[in-house]
Amino acid sequence: MAGRMFDPENTKRTLVLAFGIAVLAVVAVVFVLKGTIHQPKTATFMAPPQIAAVPEPATTPVPAAPAPFVSTNRDMLEDTAAASAPVAAKNAVAPAPTAAPLPFAGNGELQIGKIAGTLKVSAPDVPTERLPLTHTCYRAGTSPALLWTGAPSGTKSFVVLFEKDETQGANILHWALYGIPAAAKGLPAAIPVGAALTGGMMQAQSDIGQPGYIGPCDPRGQFMYQFRVFALDNAPGIAAGASKAELYNAMNGHILDMAILPMVHYYKM
Repeated sequence: MAGRMFDPENTKRTLVLAFGIAVLAVVAVVFVLKGTIHQPKTATFMAPPQIAAVPEPATTPVPAAPAPFVSTNRDMLEDTAAASAPVAAKNAVAPAPTAAPLPFAGNGELQIGKIAGTLKVSAPDVPTERLPLTHTCYRAGTSPALLWTGAPSGTKSFVVLFEKDETQGANILHWALYGIPAAAKGLPAAIPVGAALTGGMMQAQSDIGQPGYIGPCDPRGQFMYQFRVFALDNAPGIAAGASKAELYNAMNGHILDMAILPMVHYYKM
C-alpha cells in the first residue's frame, strides 16, 4: 500500500461507469416489465350457439274421403272394390227396418211369372174364332159359355178376363170375373151384370165403366179380342166391384197357370 497512491479521478470514473450500467439495467428491466404488463392479451371469443327457430306446426288439411268407385262396366266386377261401410255417428239413431219388397210390385199392372202350362179353355158355342154377334153390342151383348180343364195342383180359385187385344198398347178390359171356386170347370152363358154374384163370385169395374160383361162394339173391320182364364193359389181378398188395378195387384204373385182363347170380332155394316 505504501507504494500505490490514491487516484480520485479513476475512482470517479469507475463509479460513474458502474452507475450508468446500473441505470441501463434498471431501464432494461422497466421496459421488460412494461411490455409484459401492457401487452394486450389475445382473447378467444366463442360465438354463442345459434338456437334454431322452432317452426310452428303447420296445419295439415284433412283430405276428403274419396268417393266410392262405382263401375259402369259389368265386365269389371273383379276389379271393383266394394266401398267401405260408413261409420255411424255417435249416438245416431238407427233407421227403422223396412219390410222386404214382395214379389210382383203392386203397381196396378198384371205381372205373370212362371206358369204350369196345363190349363186349357174353350167356348163350346163358338165353333170358330169369330165371336158371334150375339156376344157383341149389335145384338144381346151377353157373355159366351166357357169351359176349362187342366187346372194345376194347388188351385184355390179362378179369374176370367175378356179383353181387346191391343198389340200397340195395353189391353182394354171388357170383363173381369173373380172368386170363381176351385171346383168350377167353366161358366154358363149370359152371366148377369153386377158387382156381386151368387156363389161368392164377384165382378170388377171394366175399362168400359161397369162391373160385368160388355160386348165389343167396334165399327166395320176386324178386331182381336181374347178370353184369359187364370188359376190362382188363393182367392183374391178384395171386395166386389173392385178396380182393375186392385184386382191385378191381388192376382200378382199368385198365378199358377193361364189359358188364352183368342177371338175375332168382325161386323160388316
